[in-house]
Amino acid sequence: MSARVCIRLLKDFPVLGKEGTVHVVTKKYADQYLLPEKIAVIVPITTVYEPSGPPSPKIRPMLKLGDLKTGGFEASMRELRLPPMRFFLKTTPDLPIQSVSWEWVEPGRLRLLPQGNIYVKIEYAKHRYLATLEYLQSLASRKVRKPIIVDGSNVGWLSGEPSVSGLFEVYYYIAKRSDQFYFPLLWVFDRSFRRVLKWGEKKIFDEFCRYAGVKVVDYADREVFETAKSLKTPYILSNDRFKEFFTEGYIRISL
Repeated sequence: MSARVCIRLLKDFPVLGKEGTVHVVTKKYADQYLLPEKIAVIVPITTVYEPSGPPSPKIRPMLKLGDLKTGGFEASMRELRLPPMRFFLKTTPDLPIQSVSWEWVEPGRLRLLPQGNIYVKIEYAKHRYLATLEYLQSLASRKVRKPIIVDGSNVGWLSGEPSVSGLFEVYYYIAKRSDQFYFPLLWVFDRSFRRVLKWGEKKIFDEFCRYAGVKVVDYADREVFETAKSLKTPYILSNDRFKEFFTEGYIRISL
């Protein structure tokens, strides 16, 4: 069993809880993420803090090994209904059976992504894709069709003005509203899309582009179809009707 430590959160952290609460986590998780980013500090295993108000320590008997297995961290994980760290995809008969693994996005990088979601990295075919936790949960339970090509510049205008918010709406749509489930998501953006974003959203977009499956090109519409053809997938997500292209054989999905 991995070594474990008791930590107190110095700030609200979506995966664990509110500032001031105490949790038992693996030492590796604390050393790699929580301590370097000053999200938490290690406290004695006998210390318990009230979740609200200034921390006021209480003392309880030393935790036994069985208590550690059901500590705050593990309880939080169960509430999130996390899939195994590695699992096999449920695919249609025409697709090979493949496995994926996942891990949390590092806290230092979370600051560069919009609030309101829990973010993960999905490793598939030696590439790491950004996703939300609810998308990952659906990936573990639903049957995967094929990859889908997302016209990123188009969905970025979903609200009527350029914004990265439309990009994260795609994860929600496929996870919760779409009749079919698509994986992986391959994004194509016009190079001009970044230029029209607000300054703060440019940083989010740059972080988004760090992950696999994102292309930024001079002319996105043509690249959407070329990427779909190369991956042998008919699925394209866009509100654009692509009137200037021959679209027979492709299935366009709109938000």
